[in-house]
Amino acid sequence: MNKKTNAGIRRLRPIKQQNVKRNTKLKPTRNAAPHIKRTKKKHPPKKRMVLKQKLRLKKNIKKKSKPKKRMVLKQKLRLKKIIINKPKPKKRMIFKKKKAKPKKRVIKPITQLVPLRFSTPHPKLNTILIEPEPDKMISAPQLGRILHTPVNPAGQMSTQATSLQKLGLPVSFCSYVKRGRFAFPDGLPSPIHKVPKSLRGRAMMNYAIKSSEKYQIFHFHGGETFTKYNYTDLPYLNLTNKRIVMSFWGSEVRKASIAKLMNPFARVKLTDENEIHRRLTVLSKFVDAVIVPDHELFEYIKGYFKKAYLVRAVVDHRKFSPLYPDANNQRPLVVHAPSNRYIKGTDHIGRVVKTLKQNLNFDYVQVENTSNANVLKWIRKADILVDQLHLGIYGTVAIEAMLLGKPVISHIREDLLTKYPANMPVVPANPLTFEKALYNLITNPQLRYELGVRGRAYAAEHHDPMKIAQQLITVYKSLD
Repeated sequence: MNKKTNAGIRRLRPIKQQNVKRNTKLKPTRNAAPHIKRTKKKHPPKKRMVLKQKLRLKKNIKKKSKPKKRMVLKQKLRLKKIIINKPKPKKRMIFKKKKAKPKKRVIKPITQLVPLRFSTPHPKLNTILIEPEPDKMISAPQLGRILHTPVNPAGQMSTQATSLQKLGLPVSFCSYVKRGRFAFPDGLPSPIHKVPKSLRGRAMMNYAIKSSEKYQIFHFHGGETFTKYNYTDLPYLNLTNKRIVMSFWGSEVRKASIAKLMNPFARVKLTDENEIHRRLTVLSKFVDAVIVPDHELFEYIKGYFKKAYLVRAVVDHRKFSPLYPDANNQRPLVVHAPSNRYIKGTDHIGRVVKTLKQNLNFDYVQVENTSNANVLKWIRKADILVDQLHLGIYGTVAIEAMLLGKPVISHIREDLLTKYPANMPVVPANPLTFEKALYNLITNPQLRYELGVRGRAYAAEHHDPMKIAQQLITVYKSLD
């Protein structure tokens, strides 16, 4: 054989090793001998084997599930079967007397409440109301550090704290609500700012513990303490010998059953009198001194505490420059700035304004849901301010209006007129007499001017921040 035929035979050797069918027809190659037939070109055996193994592996991976998960699923199914099929233990037959189900208390609406008939017993202490004399002998080291917290109603907490700071006392204040809708000052950082509701209770209690290491006197406001109305911090503060003062400001203690005895137009925010009773009962066990801003609020806390202090609301007159109404203005501007439309009687005020506008020439603006600074801008432009028609007292907005030299209409109870300082310039009016009172002020520009001048002098004297701060020092000194 020549070299060419030998080369052709060598190439055919690997093909002979494969399982080739006998009946297959093979075509001869050019280099091969004429008597030898050759098959088609195929991949080398090693490569073919590798490809087949890869394909098999892919199929196996798709079909097979992870063994761990399968085992866990099987175990869970077995456990479920065991639990379902497990026989329940037989209960022992114990014969007990059936307890009578307690009757559910039905709370009647306010209109059906009988005056002074409480579902809870009314306290019997003879509470004494004391108006403290201003203490000008300041002794900061004696009193220790003071913290005002946790709410800032009408800016009273921040104004009291800053007034005490000006007298040289180490006083701080912290409002839990950061820059509310009225944008009053906040003071120290809030312990519950950006804290989820589920974790706020723990955050407030931790804040109470940390504060007890720094401060000796805690002055709370609005009937709330570090832990709001839960009062879980009070036993701890009592154990650490801290002095506690509470200032009440209105709706947190006002009861409809008592308010309507002397005021048929009275309206309240909190209708659950049992809750008010619970708050006052708990506070009476831990609080060392209680403060109210007027005689109307004293009626609701009377009987719970041995004594209470009368310290009026405070507004810094140095921040207000008066702008008295023009005596020649024939088209006055009437402003009403309600914080709560229901309590202030806003709807009735609007109806009276509509009827008077048919015959009188004046403007009316209602300012609400805005900052205190914006409210003061409108009061400065006003000729008359309408405060409220239901509470029986005048509020903080009325004091600010008087300091700006504006006449004020507000509902003052007849029996409380003698309790206020002499020459009080507020025009008293209830829902029945409001139309007449507003008509007199709109048609009498000279009267508006005179009431504005008297109001500025009255508010600057009786709501002076320095006088209020000195009265608070007297209260703090009485705690020892």
